[in-house]
Amino acid sequence: MVVPFSTVDGTALGTTLLKDINLTGSSTQIEILPGFSVAVFQGFHIFNNLLYFIAYDGTSAGQLWRTDGTTANTILIKDIVPSANPFPIILLSNAINYPGKFIFPVSDQDTRSELWESDGTPGGTILFKEFLPATPGFPVIFLPFASTGGSVTQSLFQGNKFFFSAGTAAEGNELWISDGVDGTVTHTHIVKDINPGVNASDPGTPGSYIYTTTYLFFPANNGTNGVELWRSDGTTVGTNLVQDINPVIDDADPFLDFFLVNGKMCVNISGENLMCRFDPTLTEKLAKKIGFLPMIMKGKEYKGYCYVEPTGIKAKKNFEFWMNLCLEFNDRAKSSRK
Repeated sequence: MVVPFSTVDGTALGTTLLKDINLTGSSTQIEILPGFSVAVFQGFHIFNNLLYFIAYDGTSAGQLWRTDGTTANTILIKDIVPSANPFPIILLSNAINYPGKFIFPVSDQDTRSELWESDGTPGGTILFKEFLPATPGFPVIFLPFASTGGSVTQSLFQGNKFFFSAGTAAEGNELWISDGVDGTVTHTHIVKDINPGVNASDPGTPGSYIYTTTYLFFPANNGTNGVELWRSDGTTVGTNLVQDINPVIDDADPFLDFFLVNGKMCVNISGENLMCRFDPTLTEKLAKKIGFLPMIMKGKEYKGYCYVEPTGIKAKKNFEFWMNLCLEFNDRAKSSRK
């Protein structure tokens, strides 16, 4: 009998069964045919120093559990999707924390496409937002990870918001935003129907996006330009195509963490700054631009690379200057190391 996890201290004696959740079989997978099983477990989530997970007790695969590492306090919180078939999606690995609660995607892979919230109690684990009419799939939260001093944290956009993608039969899969208060249109709403009508723009697919303090950068398809680079400040007016990088019928398919073009590093986001790769012969001239910071590693300045502070890219024309500069050099640049 398998449980989602055991307690471990790194020794054989210190590795013990925490709780036998399914007394007749596995709590992390369901056998649908002899010798063929489907996983139920979909990752952990930590909230207020408690560990949350999904488990199968033999009757339902849509149960939210939590533990503090003791058998007595490993408990069922709520049966969110009370069915073993179809197999539900309760994506705790995609959950985002707020003071007093966390929010996570839920789907029964049939008629339900939802966001739920939980404060760790049965009564406080409730529907946050449902997307109707539902389309196949589930919402995906664009987790705003930040790395500082070697530690990874979640820093909410503009202090209290997060972006996510979600689909309805009327609008397709599009970009949404929420301040985490509730699922009403005042607090959680579509940002822009980038690909108008029922067609989907599929923003951020697959998991490609970068947050700055003022924008979310992501790939999307508006149905005209193909998959290109977009940015959003969370408003309809402020959500726009950055550049039609590949102006012919093909897609540019920009992938963010490093923004690669033609398999070569072009730009990147580093904290609040834009990181640029350009013709090294222009370094002295560009150093006079507002917001320019040299890239220095181990005491050495790297010619052809720089950071541009927010003051240097706040105006649209300045942002486009740096983007065009990097894109122009990309054709001549050497391939990035892999």
